[in-house]
Amino acid sequence: FGEQASRLWALAFASMPLKRGDRILIARNDWGGNILNAVRRATDAGAELIRLPTTEAGLTDIAQAAALVDERTVAICASAVASSYGLRQPVEALGSIPRPETCLYFVDGAQAIGQFELTLPGASADIMIAPGRKWLRGGRGQAMMALSDLALRRLVQPILIDQSAGTWRPDDSFLPGEDARRFEAWE
Repeated sequence: FGEQASRLWALAFASMPLKRGDRILIARNDWGGNILNAVRRATDAGAELIRLPTTEAGLTDIAQAAALVDERTVAICASAVASSYGLRQPVEALGSIPRPETCLYFVDGAQAIGQFELTLPGASADIMIAPGRKWLRGGRGQAMMALSDLALRRLVQPILIDQSAGTWRPDDSFLPGEDARRFEAWE
């Protein structure tokens, strides 16, 4: 749990190993904050950021997206519903595209969770985020992130840590938790 879905997405994305030559595929209609964080990370690491093609109707083109996935692909990122114009995106079909074992699939469920059924396993996602305030009718400052076993293995220690996210040792070293709570803040 966290205070903002965008912040949780950014924390997970910043914790993903990324190096020169890696490829990130991101939907053209993903949330602006997600795109900005992906652009910054790709630029800093020398990775390639590729926008997923869309159909004339504004949906992610699954066939063309599949053709972009190769052994350099480390992340595929998409929003379940494009916040810019409300179209439900084919995230389940995107998640079914064969991808390298090291590739993480990020799904932003902000406009979807609580409106229709969308699950981490159903979308074959590795990281899924959503705020509490939209279709779940929660207050501001509440968000959640679910992580697959692959994501828990691939994501390194978060760039921001809180004392509740693991074990703070007497020698001032920190051992991050093994589950998704390593991304949680104390509050």
